[in-house]
Amino acid sequence: MSTEQEKFFTLLNQYPNLAVCWNEQKREIRPRMINRTNALASTGEKVILACLQCIWYGQASDSGTFIDITQLAQLSDQYKRPIVEWLINPFWP
Repeated sequence: MSTEQEKFFTLLNQYPNLAVCWNEQKREIRPRMINRTNALASTGEKVILACLQCIWYGQASDSGTFIDITQLAQLSDQYKRPIVEWLINPFWP
């Protein structure tokens, strides 16, 4: 596993409800779990999940945004802090 992937999984594991969307051992995203999780997720979890997907793929989401700062700003400091830290010091898994 690369250093960047290790950083990503450290970031991801701060959101246990979303960690099921990735297979850390295989170092891959699980699209079916993304869909299932999105269907049940809170608004905040959906925002974070979209951010994590953008980081993983290194590109904008289907909506055309990379990380929606306006949505991220509405989350609690504790919940958004890991993503804000990534924005300050980005890495690409």
